[in-house]
Amino acid sequence: MAEAPSQLSIPVQALDSLPPERLFDLSWATTVVEHALQRLREECESKGKLWLFQALSSHLTDERDELSYANLSGELGMAETAVKKQLAQHASALPQSAAR
Repeated sequence: MAEAPSQLSIPVQALDSLPPERLFDLSWATTVVEHALQRLREECESKGKLWLFQALSSHLTDERDELSYANLSGELGMAETAVKKQLAQHASALPQSAAR
């Protein structure tokens, strides 16, 4: 399976201004999160819910104040409470996926 493009990136300004140790830490953390997202994607796909992962995954890294649950629930045709529950479940699964 081809790897999805990264949803995470290190800002270009940081590349010039941060010390190499900090850049390494950021790169490592980004890799860990990307692998966790990939595992979560595979879990969703195996449960027949790839569509849900694809719809919600970009919001897992959003700040909550940037997210409109009402808009997202309208796009998905789901109740707003169901969208919140699914996002919370996906977010809580990330640390477990990263540990594997």
